[in-house]
Amino acid sequence: MQLTPVEPVTVPAATGGYVNALQVEVAARLPFIRGQIPQTREGLRPTASRTSAGWSGRT
Repeated sequence: MQLTPVEPVTVPAATGGYVNALQVEVAARLPFIRGQIPQTREGLRPTASRTSAGWSGRT
């Protein structure tokens, strides 16, 4: 089994030892995608819950 981290340049880098996605190669290719957090491309995160909720699902 081969594990390949996937870090697209179009999204913020994952922090805390995590990766954006992990591709596992066995008999098939299965990508495991990390959960989404409210963060800008510059790494900024909202401080208020209401602002954070407004950012969820943004592209």
